[in-house]
Amino acid sequence: MVTRPIVVGADGSEESLRAVEWAATEAARRAVPLRIVAVTPAPARALAERGSAANVDDALREVYQRTLTTTAELAAGLAPGVAIETELLSGAPGRVLARDASGAMMLVVGAFGFGGYGEMSAGPVSRYVAAWATCPVVVVRDQGRTVHGEVVVAVRDPDEAAPALRFAFEEAALRRARVLAVHAWHWLPPSSLLSAGTQDGTDAQGGRSRAGLLIAPRHRPDTRAHSSQAAARLAEALGDWQEQFPRVPASPKVIHGHPGRVLAALSGLADLTVIGPRDTHEGPRMSNGPILQTVLDHAQGPVAVIPPPDHA
Repeated sequence: MVTRPIVVGADGSEESLRAVEWAATEAARRAVPLRIVAVTPAPARALAERGSAANVDDALREVYQRTLTTTAELAAGLAPGVAIETELLSGAPGRVLARDASGAMMLVVGAFGFGGYGEMSAGPVSRYVAAWATCPVVVVRDQGRTVHGEVVVAVRDPDEAAPALRFAFEEAALRRARVLAVHAWHWLPPSSLLSAGTQDGTDAQGGRSRAGLLIAPRHRPDTRAHSSQAAARLAEALGDWQEQFPRVPASPKVIHGHPGRVLAALSGLADLTVIGPRDTHEGPRMSNGPILQTVLDHAQGPVAVIPPPDHA
């Protein structure tokens, strides 16, 4: 049986070094190999300096090769005994990383960083791989080294949350942490949604838009009743998983608020925040649309984005 590695992107930035540290620790925790990948931009024809035979691409490859050596040494110091492999690739960083990690256990990237030619590129890279990679993607931020002993998992629909819940329980078991399953929802005044209902072709009386967002009825809904029903479904779903992971404490939490903001806030008190699976009916694989983007932009800790079952 082939053990799938953890893949981490490295570009020499502080954020990518933190991603390497996180990935090395996770590889040691899971006893799996670590693969460190650096990606240079597409080949450039310009010369590195006047009168030099070396072009920009050659110079960049040399810089990135040194980055790989440095990060591999860092990872080896943090995770003794873990098999470490490095590779220098070329192309669009997001696409290359997503393709290279297709058979990996997970792909780890920094939230921000410096990509080719000194431009800020890891923001777009992290968003791209979160939307398109076929393995779980963890986006790492520098928020200190406090251990909270909790894994937060977002659950929009318990019937579709199995991939995210499984990942959350597995991580919690490895960390000896507890699981907090969160269902966040928010009600919007009808006046703010009349035009949206018209644009999406939804009935202004109520229902769901094609984006899966709650369309408010003409009268304010009974928030207590909705939260109570959601909490009951969430608790039932957690009960099934606790049978498989009896040593992992778990609890449900229903919050009336914007899901993205709620999850971003809770991430500051969690060792890991898990979101998924991505919904293919909401556009090109960027699940939860603005919700995921809000969490990635404002999270206060590492965020794991889980692919749908047919892409895992």
